[in-house]
Amino acid sequence: KKGLNLNSFDYHLRVFNYGVPPHAGCGVGLERLLMTLTKIDNIRDAILYPRDIDRLAP
Repeated sequence: KKGLNLNSFDYHLRVFNYGVPPHAGCGVGLERLLMTLTKIDNIRDAILYPRDIDRLAP
């Protein structure tokens, strides 16, 4: 769909032939961390270039 060559991803996809490796993590993100530390109510106030349906470019 995106015009990507699937053979380029073969190495990464073959790993999942044997199941999913154990993994863990937390994707907090800098904006959400900043929002929590500064007690900002809206995440758009913590993002340098907020994007929404009416604004797709910085």
